[in-house]
Amino acid sequence: MHKYFIGGVILVFLTITTYSYLKPPSEFLIAPVTLNEQKRGSRLPSVTLVVYTNFSCEECLNLEKSLRQAIKDFPDDVGVVDRYLIDSSPLANEAALAAEAARNQGTYDIMHKKLYNLQEEWITEEDPYHAFLQYAKALSLHPGTFQGNYEDGRTGPLKIKFDTKIAKKMKYRTAPALFINDKYVPTPSSYEELEYAINEALEEAY
Repeated sequence: MHKYFIGGVILVFLTITTYSYLKPPSEFLIAPVTLNEQKRGSRLPSVTLVVYTNFSCEECLNLEKSLRQAIKDFPDDVGVVDRYLIDSSPLANEAALAAEAARNQGTYDIMHKKLYNLQEEWITEEDPYHAFLQYAKALSLHPGTFQGNYEDGRTGPLKIKFDTKIAKKMKYRTAPALFINDKYVPTPSSYEELEYAINEALEEAY
């Protein structure tokens, strides 16, 4: 699994680096979505939403609620790609490590949802690892494997750092940052705003 992820990272890095030389920075929008990235919703979406986020961000939680509703309302048309944009908060990085540890046991989506749903719980912890371990056990993940993946210095940290580096290269410093079909969209303040943007993208797609 590690070699496929690393290969994907190298491909995206080369693509984005080349593309950034071809276009002025102000026109540079987003790194292309790769086949090995985690996706939610439709497998063949007409509208792809890429969100740079972190689990400790309240605005990210509000956007996540709207994204979940969009997946329900547009099951055949909308796909969501999750990427990280980690600020200086150590808790944001720790939560991302927990999500990546769950990914390695095939339960990224469920852990992703749990980390947002229980944000108020673990965000107050000085060391949230024990809370994350309890979530992993509740999902029937193997504790030893989860801990090993959580502490692994390769795949998880590599993706987190890579996503954040690319976001900052594009001049996006804080989460969330949302793109719909490769175009930057200011963070919607309500689900209705997101729904409107999706419908516009659908009209353009068809």
